[in-house]
Amino acid sequence: ASLILKLKKYPISCIFVETASGFPDSRAAAKTIKVLDKYLGLKVDYKPLIKKAEEFENKLKTILESTKKIKEHKTEKEVSYMG
Repeated sequence: ASLILKLKKYPISCIFVETASGFPDSRAAAKTIKVLDKYLGLKVDYKPLIKKAEEFENKLKTILESTKKIKEHKTEKEVSYMG
């Protein structure tokens, strides 16, 4: 969700984009650029940021899957050692 504010005394604009993590968020950056482009007519291509977001999300997914497999393997070893 984006929000643009204008104040009468000081001409200021603010754009807020919600993110879902503490990591750099290329998808949120792309949304910001899309709003700026629409607002200012800059003709900036935000699609490379979407591609970077997809690459990062895929890497993160791979890391999470690897971590899950390691935990499962560790649990199997603990069970067989005790049993």
